[in-house]
Amino acid sequence: MAVRLRKLLYNRATAWVWWLLTAAYMGLIFYLSEQTGDEIHLVAPDYILHALAFGGLSFLVYSALRAGGVSSLHAHLAAVVGALMYGISDELHQIAVPGRHPSLSDVVADLVGAIAVQLLIRGVAWFYAWRRRGLEKR
Repeated sequence: MAVRLRKLLYNRATAWVWWLLTAAYMGLIFYLSEQTGDEIHLVAPDYILHALAFGGLSFLVYSALRAGGVSSLHAHLAAVVGALMYGISDELHQIAVPGRHPSLSDVVADLVGAIAVQLLIRGVAWFYAWRRRGLEKR
């Protein structure tokens, strides 16, 4: 089941869909970052929202890279670095937004979220590989 799903989601024919989703998601982050300080109504602590947002971005970048044929290790690393770089640019962008201020703690939260999602992806892949090996031995 997992192998069929992976082949369906991660193939070269669907890579452009993943990149399109990634670009749209980055646009959403940019739009939310454009909101002035008066327009923001947070539903959770800022660092949690940053970790979730940039963890999601790292998932999309990883998926796009894997669909394009990039190795798992390189996709994990590029997804974390890509999310970190976009997080830094997001904070620099906030310099020009009234009522918003760049924050190193936001960049750290972005990085933590990206790493956490990549570790989760790696853990799920390891679990399914371990389970598949166990089933093959029977």
